[in-house]
Amino acid sequence: MLEDLVDEGLTIEAMVRLKRLRIADQAEALVRISTEAQTALLDVLPSEDLGAIIEDLEVEEAVAFCERLAIDKLPVIFDAASPHIAADVLRALEPASAEDVIAEMETAPDVIPLLEYEDDAAGGLMTPEFVALRETMTVEQALDFVRLWAREIGPDPEYLHYLFVVDWEGALKGGLSLAQLVLASRGQFVSLLMDEDIISVGVETDQEEAARLMERYDIFNLPVVDDDGRLVGVVWLDDMIRVLDDEATEDMFRMIGLDQEEKALGPFWRSVRNRLPWLVVNLGTAVLAGYVITLFQSTMGQVVALAAFLPVIAGQGGIAGTQTLTLIIRSITLARCRRRMRDNCC
Repeated sequence: MLEDLVDEGLTIEAMVRLKRLRIADQAEALVRISTEAQTALLDVLPSEDLGAIIEDLEVEEAVAFCERLAIDKLPVIFDAASPHIAADVLRALEPASAEDVIAEMETAPDVIPLLEYEDDAAGGLMTPEFVALRETMTVEQALDFVRLWAREIGPDPEYLHYLFVVDWEGALKGGLSLAQLVLASRGQFVSLLMDEDIISVGVETDQEEAARLMERYDIFNLPVVDDDGRLVGVVWLDDMIRVLDDEATEDMFRMIGLDQEEKALGPFWRSVRNRLPWLVVNLGTAVLAGYVITLFQSTMGQVVALAAFLPVIAGQGGIAGTQTLTLIIRSITLARCRRRMRDNCC
């Protein structure tokens, strides 16, 4: 329907119908329509709406969209997106274009520090938007600070769900929920309410390790600290869900010798480069198996019925190998092999 409206010259009508959808559905619709219809809608959609949409796109898709937009429109789009999403897309843009965009962004001070980290590390995944209270605050002072923060930044329930506590140097000391703060006595100190046993990760921690910690300990927001223990960002659960999906896809592809970036209609030579070594190894083992069979050719000539069992034996061997490989890959993914090896060594 969107493509038909654009073809008929009713681009504004198509935009209105697109905006009736939820943000995630808008992103999916834009990806699925033709390039011509995409370009037409990208030109008329407000920059603030595009900032929300790119948060639900893969980085490659967001980069493709941004490359078709006017360069002066990108700063507003990235200002409307979360800082870590903007950083991910800016890393993938041409360096010259990225520098021009950053120079015009209002949120550049929040985005620039994130560009220093790898996109698969906690530092590249974190967002610098969070609420941090001083441990010397009273409950009344802390509530006033939260209200002020909400007026300036926006009352986003995601950021206000859990509050972190730091000292005067910004070092992470603990955390507490907003419900704890609201229900406590107004004169009570935050340091007496906070949970000091809080789990955090460093900025260089791999995203898979961070995801494993959040899954194991049921953490909804994982604080990220620098080398001096200062709180610099937070990894939220909704971002980690995407990481878990990417890691699961990577493990499944690796199990059968495929690259995560490989697409069904992707470049032909990339598929050849990734698959050819594994196919050569498989061919070598098949030739070796055939040679072993020829050694017993005289026996099979005497008992022809043995030939009927060759496919059965090969099939059973393939099934057993696939099951074992799946089990090992899954155990590596969940770090069970590493724990078992460590336990055996101890």
